[in-house]
This record gives sequence, C-alpha cells and structure tokens, in this order.
Amino acid sequence: MAIQKVPTDLIEGDAITEASIADDAVESEHLNDNVISGQTEITSGLVDADELLYSDGGTIKRVGLDTLQTHILTGDLTGSTVTLDSSGDVVLDADGGDVFFKDDGTTFGSATNTSGNLIVKSGTTTALTFSGANVTAAGTVDSGAITSTGTVTGTGFTIGSAAIDETELEILDGATVTTTELNLLDGGTSVGSSITVADGDGFIVNDGGTMKTIPATDLSTYAGGGGGAATYNGIINGDFVVWQRGTSFTSGDNDDDTYTADRWVLVSAGDDIVDVTRQAGDSDTSMYSIGLDVETTNLKFGIVQIIENKNCGGLGDLPTATVSLSFKARVSDASKLDNVKAAVLSWSGTADSVTSDVVSAWATEGTDPTLNTSWTYENTPANLNVTTSWVRYKIENVSVDTAGTNNVAVFIWSDVADTTAGHILYITDVQLEPGATANDYRREHIGTTMTNCQRYYVPSTLTPLTAYGATGVLFGMCAFPTEMKGTPTVSMEYASTTNRIYTLHDAATNDVTWAAIIGTSARGMGHGYGWLPSSWADGVGYGHQTYITLDAEL
Repeated sequence: MAIQKVPTDLIEGDAITEASIADDAVESEHLNDNVISGQTEITSGLVDADELLYSDGGTIKRVGLDTLQTHILTGDLTGSTVTLDSSGDVVLDADGGDVFFKDDGTTFGSATNTSGNLIVKSGTTTALTFSGANVTAAGTVDSGAITSTGTVTGTGFTIGSAAIDETELEILDGATVTTTELNLLDGGTSVGSSITVADGDGFIVNDGGTMKTIPATDLSTYAGGGGGAATYNGIINGDFVVWQRGTSFTSGDNDDDTYTADRWVLVSAGDDIVDVTRQAGDSDTSMYSIGLDVETTNLKFGIVQIIENKNCGGLGDLPTATVSLSFKARVSDASKLDNVKAAVLSWSGTADSVTSDVVSAWATEGTDPTLNTSWTYENTPANLNVTTSWVRYKIENVSVDTAGTNNVAVFIWSDVADTTAGHILYITDVQLEPGATANDYRREHIGTTMTNCQRYYVPSTLTPLTAYGATGVLFGMCAFPTEMKGTPTVSMEYASTTNRIYTLHDAATNDVTWAAIIGTSARGMGHGYGWLPSSWADGVGYGHQTYITLDAEL
C-alpha cells in the first residue's frame, strides 16, 4: 500500500490533528485487543464510570457501563433458558412492592411486601401471609406428619371423617385425662369402688347429640328426688310432721326452754317472744314446717334439737366426726327477719345430761349468743340472708372436734334485735348427716317418725287401774308404746287435774298422792302404792282410770 501525504493544514505543531481511514482499509486481522486498546484484557475491577466502544449505526461511540446496565435491566431478558448464577447474593429490588412469576406471560404467583412482611400468592390468590416468624395459611394445608414444638391453634379439626369443632374441644380444655378415664368413655368395662354421690358431682350426658356435663342434682330432680338422699339423719322429726303436744303454742305455752313440736326446744330471750305453730311446708317436698311468729319485738329466738348420745354414732366417731347441716327456710317479710343463723353444737358434759336451754346470753344483733357451760359452736355461724321464698341452706364440712363431746345439737335462730310483730320465720327439712357434703333430705314413714319421737315423750294416755288392800296399793299395768330413752318421769291427771283418778263404779273422782311407783322402766310401768287418804277403803276392789304422761326428753 502506498504512503499518502498528509496535508499541512492537518498538522498542528508536531501532531496530526485529524486523520481518516478509508472504508475497509484496516483488515480484521489487525483489530485485536492490543490494536484497539493498546492494553491487556480486563478481568475484574469494572465500575459504573468505565466505558466501552460500540457501533451506533456504523459510527464508533463510547458508552458508560452504568448506561449500558440501565438499558439491559429496563428491557426483557429473553431466550430459551436464562440463568442467574452469582457467587454472592441475588437481590430482587422492586420499588412497586411486587415480584411476579409468569409462564409465557401468564402470572402464576407473586411475592408481595406488606409493611416489611411477605405475602405469597398462588396465581392472584393470597396463600400465605407472614408476620415476623408467624405464618397464616389462607387455605387448607395438606401434608404428611406435622411436628410442632409449640401450640397449634385452631377452631376445629377433622380426624378421618370425624369433624371436631371448638365447642367440643372446650370440653377437653384444661382437663387432666388419664388413659383409664378415656377407656371408660370408650366403653371400658372396668368398675371401680363405690363413692357417695353428692350434689356437686357431675355426669356426662348426650344432649341430643351434644355431650354435656350436668350436676347430680339434675338427675335427682329428673328422678323425682330419689337416689340422692342422705344415708343417715341424726335429726328426728326434721320435717315437723309429729306434734304430740299440740300444734299451737301461745302465751303460757311458749316460754323459753319449752318443747313444742316433738324433739324441738324453743329458746328465746324471754317468755312469749314468739308463738309457735304448725304451718305448711315447701309445696315441692314438705307437708309441714314450724312457724315462729314474733309476739314480743326486738328480741332473739330460735329452736334447738339435742341428739341422744346413742344416735350420735351415726354421725361418725366423736370427737373426730365431719358432718353437714342443711334445712329449708323462708320468712314472711325480709325487712327484719333476714338475719338467720345456724350452728352445730357439741356437749362435752355427761352424756345425755344436757342443759336444754343452750343459750346463756343472747348478746346484741350481729353477735352470736353466748352458750351455756359445756356447749361449743363447731362452726362459725354466718348470716344466711333468708328471703321470702323457700331456699335450702347448707352448712357443710363441719368438724365436730371438741374434746369430750358426748352429744351434738342443731341450733337455728334469728339474730335480729329489731323485729316486727307478726313477722314469721318458717323452717323445715332439717338434716344433720355424716360427711363433708349435704345430700337430699332423708324422708321417712310417719309411723317411723312417731315411734322415734315417743322414745322421748308419750302424751296423756288413758290407763286402767285396780285398787286393793288396806295399805292402798293401786295396780296400773302399762306397757309403753316403744322403749324410751330411759325411765321416764310419769305424771298422772284426770279432767286436767294432777294426781286425780276416776272410779268406774260410782263415777267419782279422788285426788291421790303417790308415795312411790314400783316397777317402772324404759319399757313400761308396773304399779304404784301409798296414796292419801290411806283410809279410802271404798276404792278397794274397784276399777279406776287416769291419764298418764311419760317424759324422757333430754
């Protein structure tokens, strides 16, 4: 190739300011790295400010790496397979908050930013929502075995074809269930030892397809009250069906420390404080109740029953017995008689030689009465807030633990010192039973109650007598209706006159004075002798009669 001459106008000083190379004048074999750059190949250290040469429509131009990068990223990467292979991290930074996954232009998923947390969508439907380390699945998670070291929370789950919802799961919430208990629910045939079923016990019932737990009282009500009664009641005539002395006790018969309804002693802060009458009981269960009708206002009053020593054994071993007291009560007006209390008392004196008037001093309202010597409260009495409706009150789990206890009593009283005349306290179904819980009232045949009451008192009964001999001996064979607590006190009267007898042959009456009664025991009376006047010869050989009353009360 000939050397061309360079025009002088292109020479400035010692340098050529402009030169042209004819088209195709430089052969491709001469366009090697060394020719173009004059340096060796760059293998690392590129920065955005570095430049490359490129042909812009046949014109060689320079382009910065940052400009080239922007052009590539704003376009589409196409090809049969595109591989991102980084020796470090691959960062996808989308200012729009979404990274989409597509197949031939159709979106099949995406990853979305929500307040710094991740939402994963399947198609355009949210599948997983992350919040920190927590994840919520919007649909069904179908998997093999799932192992969790934390708590699995849900409103229900399905095992096989059995769907268990939240209500059913709540039954097991907090339950401590043993394998034995689950086997019983699954039809196990093992039978354990007997227990005493109490009102607070529960039973599992299928209520129209829903399993529920119900109290034992529901079964008692459904069965008509049967099956839940106490095994023993130390109280006699607790439902007030026997009134051998009469059914009304008013002035003169309602003094402090007086027996009224059989086995029940009226105690009060004076005489004629309340009238005592037989009243209707709770119509659901009881025929009768005792009514205590205020006559003298602003004084306390109550009733007591003392249990014979022989009958205390049914309550447990004294003085280590645990008992429960229950009774029903209501008032005619709750404005004053609302403060009613009840207590179990123990007697540590000689067995059956008790002080029937248990109160020494009644004290002010709100202060428990002071008991007489040898009587002790075995529970702390509390205001029962009695209302005008029949309610069953329970004082349970009472420990009778006073040393030397020989008798036990039940004391129920009005602790109000501001009463209104005519207001009435009604009480019935009094029960003292062994054990820590109170059961349904143990009702018995009235004949049984009558016999139990006559162990302590037999009302005036007409008795035939025969007189003979100058010494004035009067036979009066009399078998008692039941064996009494002990040898009773025998009193005789005729036509309401003490120690009067009636002569059958002439219809005359005579008043006699007994010198002694021979042959009397807890089972009957033999005869008496030595009356005055001893010269009553007309009585010899004739028949007589009189009324005899037997009293062996505690």
